[in-house]
Amino acid sequence: MAKKTQSQTRWVKVLVWVCVLLLSVGLFFGRQFKARGDIPKILKWLQAPLVIGQQSLKKISRTPGYLGEYFKKQTYLVSSLHQKNERITKLEIQLLEARKSEVELKKTRELLSLEAPVKKKLIFAEVYSKQSIHRFQMFQVDKGTKDKVQVGYPVISPDGVVGRVVRSGLTHAYVLPLIDPNSRLDIINERTGSRSVLVGRGVNQCEYEKKVDADVKVGDRVLTSGLLDFFPAFLPVGKVVSVDLAKDKIRKIIQVKPAVPFPTIRTVGIVRSKTFAVSKGFIKEQSEGML
Repeated sequence: MAKKTQSQTRWVKVLVWVCVLLLSVGLFFGRQFKARGDIPKILKWLQAPLVIGQQSLKKISRTPGYLGEYFKKQTYLVSSLHQKNERITKLEIQLLEARKSEVELKKTRELLSLEAPVKKKLIFAEVYSKQSIHRFQMFQVDKGTKDKVQVGYPVISPDGVVGRVVRSGLTHAYVLPLIDPNSRLDIINERTGSRSVLVGRGVNQCEYEKKVDADVKVGDRVLTSGLLDFFPAFLPVGKVVSVDLAKDKIRKIIQVKPAVPFPTIRTVGIVRSKTFAVSKGFIKEQSEGML
């Protein structure tokens, strides 16, 4: 503080001497220009440096307080900026949660809308475990016998047919999807009405066979027939993506892409209905031998 006071005193002395010098110069020239009436102009010219010197003295006298106020303002601005960033982050998290809830609500509504065409009450379940061993694509859901889920119950989603229940525990069940090689489903071609049996081929693929002269085109929609199994008629199964001639040249092999996105499926609906095959003990024996 003592050093700052000394420096301020020096500046004051310098400014005083400057002012004295300017006044003496003004008086010297004032005598010469008195006769011509230029003294008011000279005084006006000398007034500017005097005002600047006065302002400088005021700034020097209040420099410590001025810097303190400046730093206080900067600290307040930084803290308010941090608070705003935190609020923006919280709002972004809330927005993501709201969007996630909206997607889940939309899926639930779509599943509920399936009860009308199926004409059965659905048991909604979440997929929580998938077993992908080579081509075998079985997965687990979080509903079991405790929720009245039984072997043979069909499994569907808003996109179409998923598969069927092949084993049921107390709190979980195993679902055999369409893409598993052990899956079989009676289908029809929407455009021609011809029937076939769809077989799973793993990794989101299915196929069926027809005679070489059969009318099948890429893009044809495949639906459930509703004749030999538990699924109601005309549920979406998939689309034809390729039609190839077999090696024996008397058959066509038709590749079908399922309507259900199996790699990303999360929620399914289990229909409380058994197939004709389950009533004969076919699926139960097959699933026990497979598992």
